[in-house]
Amino acid sequence: MRPPVLVAATPGGTPNAAKDKGCENGAPESKSGPDERLRKYGVLETGKRAATQLFEEYMKQPQSKPEVVASLKELLDSVKEQCQREATEQVKEEPKENKLEDAKRDCEPATKSPPCEHKNCEKILAEYLCGMARKVNEKFFTTLIIFARLYKDCMNECGWDIVGRYKKVGAEERKLPFTKLCDAEHVPEACNQFVNKFFLREFPNFEPTIAMDLTMHLCEWLYSKQYTHSKISQI
Repeated sequence: MRPPVLVAATPGGTPNAAKDKGCENGAPESKSGPDERLRKYGVLETGKRAATQLFEEYMKQPQSKPEVVASLKELLDSVKEQCQREATEQVKEEPKENKLEDAKRDCEPATKSPPCEHKNCEKILAEYLCGMARKVNEKFFTTLIIFARLYKDCMNECGWDIVGRYKKVGAEERKLPFTKLCDAEHVPEACNQFVNKFFLREFPNFEPTIAMDLTMHLCEWLYSKQYTHSKISQI
């Protein structure tokens, strides 16, 4: 079978050409949305357990290599942090019953919104996993854990080379873990290397079309959340 070919196109041919959107929630998704890409596999359903629980259960399974375990633990820590953040935000958004406090708050002068938090690639992948845990069945979520871990490892291997296409990257900088320092702007640009080298190398019997759909789903989700300015397409 011919290897899948994906193309990541950025506005103006360079990353970050679009204006920074600050703390906005992201560009509106299309009517179908990224998740429609997964519907044909019959994996979409309301998740019953949090990503942290599912991830911890997966970690109980024996892993082949120490470096795989280390990479998974880093990702799990980010997932725990993201789930805690979402739980805290949900509590803040719950309606208040104390009308007196509400009246006092309405009379107070408006304050500036806090600055938008910079999210590195690991935190963004954790956000992706936490959201997908609520949308897919538990068996498929295991696939997404493996998928996210492989993409994380892929970016740590080739991320600085991609950045080097646009600016000079020093030798000392290249020694640092890409996914801990950088955001997800360049993730779509690694799509072909990820699918053909990382994913299918670990799962040689995996259907390439599914691997490609998972990659496109992630990249479309990143674009919808404005974590990247790159659009991905298949040729």
